[in-house]
Amino acid sequence: MNKIKSFHPLTIFLFFILNMTFTLFTYNPMILGISLVVSLFYSLYYHDFKIFLGNIGFYLFTILFIVLINPLFNHRGSTILFFLNEQAITKESIIFGLAISIALVSIIVWSSIFSYTMDTDKNMYLFSRVSVNLAIIIALVLRFIPEMKRKKQEFIDTQTTLGMKKTKSLSVRLSISYQILLALITWSLEHYLTLSLSMKARGYKQGKRSYYHNYAFKLKDFVLLLFGFLLLAFYIYCNYQGHLYFYYYPVIGQLKINIYSIILFSASFLFMMLPLIYEIGVSLKWHFLRRKI
Repeated sequence: MNKIKSFHPLTIFLFFILNMTFTLFTYNPMILGISLVVSLFYSLYYHDFKIFLGNIGFYLFTILFIVLINPLFNHRGSTILFFLNEQAITKESIIFGLAISIALVSIIVWSSIFSYTMDTDKNMYLFSRVSVNLAIIIALVLRFIPEMKRKKQEFIDTQTTLGMKKTKSLSVRLSISYQILLALITWSLEHYLTLSLSMKARGYKQGKRSYYHNYAFKLKDFVLLLFGFLLLAFYIYCNYQGHLYFYYYPVIGQLKINIYSIILFSASFLFMMLPLIYEIGVSLKWHFLRRKI
């Protein structure tokens, strides 16, 4: 089941926008940690476990790369660990690189869940009223990467079936990879050319068109959005009052823990988890109802 897709498209869109806003709103480590952990919960729930493990490897590589790169260009901080080519490597720059990488990975994970949840029909419903061209572009962009990954795997499986992936020769493997890349480029050009001709044949942009949708704005949508915007207002208030303030330079600051920050951290976790809690609750309800039959 995927009950998060049963929410109104506007609710889904604003939910992910708010989550990304909260993630980038502050470099407070608690907010970053909550965003990363909850987004990984969604990724684990909606993706196959093998795919999830592969994504985790990419996320860890991204974090490690930024943590190692940031101190080479950013030498701020008072705690010098060592010198590299007469440039100071500081603890503060490493910790700040970790914070940046967690924020980036969180945004990547939220974006992947967003693209999984928002299909073409939902994107067309949201953006076609503003601009049909914009709606088409957004829908195609969100579909492009998953389609390319799926097609790439088909090509790799074909090569494996033919026995061409068993060789250990580097030159042969590079040649096979080059052939797969060329096949992907050729397929993508041919695919989108066919798509454009199909759209033209169906009368795209040849007059005003009507749209059908069965999306209804329900109570659960109202509750989720109300919670989200109240939380956004509380975020702004806490940030203005300094309850979220956390600094990395010249020394690592201390995390402020008070009644405001505790409420904010708890509410942030609850808001980000609400659709998943709703989906798990519906799944359990149907499970028990089926057992009674």
